[in-house]
Amino acid sequence: DMGLIVIGLGACPQFLLFVPFSDAKLHLRVAYFLAPDTFILDAIGNSDTTSWTNTTVGMPALAGLLLSVCAWPALALGLAGDGVMYPPLFCGYMFSGLTLPGFCAALYVV
Repeated sequence: DMGLIVIGLGACPQFLLFVPFSDAKLHLRVAYFLAPDTFILDAIGNSDTTSWTNTTVGMPALAGLLLSVCAWPALALGLAGDGVMYPPLFCGYMFSGLTLPGFCAALYVV
């Protein structure tokens, strides 16, 4: 995700000026809170950058969406007592696990 942020800063830094509580587009607000990498990818895709930037960020963003599913079994195993679940670890797994549902919700809202 850090690489996506760096590419977003170079390709379209205006995504940092987004104000989620006053924007009229609901799908952008959902993506901003639940799937920030999808929000940055959408900003890069809507900017007038070169085609290599759009294809370069597509694969890591897709990998991030698929890897967010790995947080669900880790969360379940940690809560079931098969491991140690510290509160910060729990929050991290929850935020990671929300990426794919947030992406799907942002697509559905459109």
